[in-house]
Amino acid sequence: MESLLSSPDALIATWRMIFIHDTARYLIAASLMAAILAVFSQQFAARKLQDRQPKPGQIGREIRYSLLTGFIFSINGLLTAIATELGWTQIYSSVGDYGAGYLILSLVVMVVLHDAYFYWSHRAIHHPALFKWVHRTHHRSRTPTPWTAYAFDPAEAIVNAVFMPMLALLMPLHPLVIFLFMAHMIIRNVMGHSGHELFPRNMKHHPVFGALTNVLHHDLHHRDMNHNYGLYFSWWDRWMGTEHPDYRKGRDGAKRRAGKFPLPVRMSFVSLLMLAGSPAANASTPPTTEVQTVTANIEIAPCEADRERLCASVLWEPACEQETAERRP
Repeated sequence: MESLLSSPDALIATWRMIFIHDTARYLIAASLMAAILAVFSQQFAARKLQDRQPKPGQIGREIRYSLLTGFIFSINGLLTAIATELGWTQIYSSVGDYGAGYLILSLVVMVVLHDAYFYWSHRAIHHPALFKWVHRTHHRSRTPTPWTAYAFDPAEAIVNAVFMPMLALLMPLHPLVIFLFMAHMIIRNVMGHSGHELFPRNMKHHPVFGALTNVLHHDLHHRDMNHNYGLYFSWWDRWMGTEHPDYRKGRDGAKRRAGKFPLPVRMSFVSLLMLAGSPAANASTPPTTEVQTVTANIEIAPCEADRERLCASVLWEPACEQETAERRP
């Protein structure tokens, strides 16, 4: 593979690829979420969290700022790729270097650390000295939409972008872990700004799953900026006393109790998860001088125990490690 530093053309080509992939990841996830809400508007009516509608011009503004965020993310991705080629990061290409167990553990650690980073950086940019310059644009969308996900001021985009390369300097990360992390991040981000409760209403009271934030959690933050700074988990808000007082009470603005999602809606969510996490939408894996191919066979079919539910079987077939090792110089 041609070195990134071999010529300006190599750098430009790499940046172009990262920008297209980063922007596509946002556009695919946001457009699919918006399409699902539009096509199944009757089914989602009972789960709408706010009575008001987005202001005129809001979605256009959100897309413009999100494209700017994609550009900033692409510059960050290019710098990460250069740092990786120079040997400054701990991004590795062979699963066998650390084993499958570490691969799974590193993904869990990455998600947990990102949640902590997001909570404290989010609280920091809410400080009056920073809010106007760093976070104001995002909160112009008091009634969020799926397109709000990346609608950041440039400074906030930088704050969000630097987490992954900083972590890559401190701990070994496989490109597959980075890919899964970024897919998880954009899907949770788009869902959190959807304006409709996509999780079970009583999930926040569950002894285990109650630690996960639902859509109401972040929707309340857009209504009242002084609470609910967490991203994936609710524990930092509970520990630090910043959880919205209405969150546990379930005052979500919905007019009636919503039942289970019908099968077509659930199938649409499966499509969202698969397409938003597809390699074509992934921009977080920097180019490296050694590539290991990973393929996956995914079978989706009605569950045997409950034919109204969908079950997915995933079979990973990693490329032959011995063959990869033989090609090394």
